[in-house]
Amino acid sequence: MHSPKTLLAAVCAILLISSCIKDSTVTNVPIITGIQTTDFNAEPTGVVGIDNSKAYTTNFNDKIIVYPNPCVNIFSIVYFSPYDDSMKIWMEAGLFKNPPSGASVKNQSLYGKTLNPLTIKLNTGENSVSINATSFPNGFYRVYVATMRDTLYENIWIKR
Repeated sequence: MHSPKTLLAAVCAILLISSCIKDSTVTNVPIITGIQTTDFNAEPTGVVGIDNSKAYTTNFNDKIIVYPNPCVNIFSIVYFSPYDDSMKIWMEAGLFKNPPSGASVKNQSLYGKTLNPLTIKLNTGENSVSINATSFPNGFYRVYVATMRDTLYENIWIKR
C-alpha cells in the first residue's frame, strides 16, 4: 500500500507532465471549401470546390473582388463602398477541405495567425489595394475586409 504522500507526489508529477505537453491542434482556422477563380482583369473564370466566401453584403452595397486567383506573387483587392469610410484588411491561413489534386499546401505553420494587417481610407465607389504575397508559402488563405458596417471575406490560393 502506498502512503498518501507517495500518491500525492505521483498525482503532482502526472499533472506537471501533462501541462508541459503542447496541444498541436490549432483552433479558429478558417475552413475553406472552395475558391472563385479570377483572371488578371478581375473576371471570374470558374470555381474550385464549393466557394464559401462572403464577398458581398445581402443588399450588394458593399462588395470585394480578389484577383488574380490563384495568385503567384501579387494580388489585388477591389472594394466597392457606398460611403467614405476606412477598411481593415488582414489574412489568415485557411484549411481547404478536399483541396484540388496536386495542390501544394505549405502554410500550416501560419494557422491561427493574423497576417498582413493594414488599414486603408475608402472613398465612395471603387477602391483598390495590391498585396505582395511573395513571403507567404503556397496554400489557401482567407482575405478579410472589415468596415464599420460589415466584414467580408474572400478565399485565395497562393500557387507557385
